[in-house]
Amino acid sequence: MKTPLASIAVLVGLIASIAIPIRADPLPAYRTVPIPWREHGYNAFSSTSLSTQAELDAFLRTAKAKGGWNRFAAFEKALADARIDWRKESLVLLRHTEHSGSIRVVPQAPRQEGRTLTIAVDRKAPEVQTADMAYYACAVVVLKSTIQVVELVVGGKATTSVKVRS
Repeated sequence: MKTPLASIAVLVGLIASIAIPIRADPLPAYRTVPIPWREHGYNAFSSTSLSTQAELDAFLRTAKAKGGWNRFAAFEKALADARIDWRKESLVLLRHTEHSGSIRVVPQAPRQEGRTLTIAVDRKAPEVQTADMAYYACAVVVLKSTIQVVELVVGGKATTSVKVRS
């Protein structure tokens, strides 16, 4: 038979365990968003940083209105599925253009050094090239408090640098 003191101790322990907030895993410094890598509609915008849902909505309206998209719905869905916490995160879209669709461009995993996030893209041009333009983009969600700049390095050369908007 339990004593009243033992029952009170168990009850206090139970209340304390419920009252202590459960810590969620911290947000990562960055995460990639699986938008289509190559898309003709990417010619509708330049590399940019967006820091609110209203900015993203305006961006999507403007980009869609410019037309020429092959897979706008997939692009829009990937951004919606990212579930960005705008209080803590920003969205960075990095765009790259090639003068020939026959040039092979392959993005590598992002690399963080200090407060800069770098996305390298390997590039291999064949001897004979086509004359069509090719538009590429990648999207990353970054923690505003951790990442200040996101840069795109294509073929070993920095081509684009975007300051993260808070």
